[in-house]
Amino acid sequence: MHEKAAQIIFHPVTEELAAKIQGAGGLAEPSNLKTLKFHIGEQDYKFHRQGKIRLDFKKFCNFCGEIFDFEAEECPSCLARIVWHCPHCDSLKSPLIETILIDGNKNEKRIWIVPSLQNWAWKIAENIGDGYSFHDVCVKCPDCEKRNEPTGLTRIDCIGDTAIEKHYTSYFLEIGSERHIILDYKIIRDLHAVR
Repeated sequence: MHEKAAQIIFHPVTEELAAKIQGAGGLAEPSNLKTLKFHIGEQDYKFHRQGKIRLDFKKFCNFCGEIFDFEAEECPSCLARIVWHCPHCDSLKSPLIETILIDGNKNEKRIWIVPSLQNWAWKIAENIGDGYSFHDVCVKCPDCEKRNEPTGLTRIDCIGDTAIEKHYTSYFLEIGSERHIILDYKIIRDLHAVR
């Protein structure tokens, strides 16, 4: 509990004040929140804050610069996607993806998983049993495979992974039986091209 007060004024840190605090060696993040006033009267009050950092994973397009949902396989703006090139055929191919599993004794097991389920290869490996876990993938040209001339494909990254780092701060003010929560967040940085 604090000393009695008539009101609490919540005044967020401005750009100028943050610069002065940082210039003096302190830590401060500016906020875009408005000034808020809370009337206390004769009631007891408590005030505290809690901060969190969150990473929102996204995809970005190397052609048009669009940032979009991490689960998407192609850019919603220009339809760019990750493509595969066969150096033997000298053309773009839809890959055959051979998933390599490994057990505790370093024994390999190779299975085919359709591309749409490849993100779940680790879970599929767990369900096979016998202690197998996901190890690696081998991406092959389907036409060369039919000719019994296995050829690995080269990945061309038309889209990539990124993350947006956000700093969330929650301020909690309890006045008597009332509880006020003030939420503030700031995008700290866009971690473009995280791999």
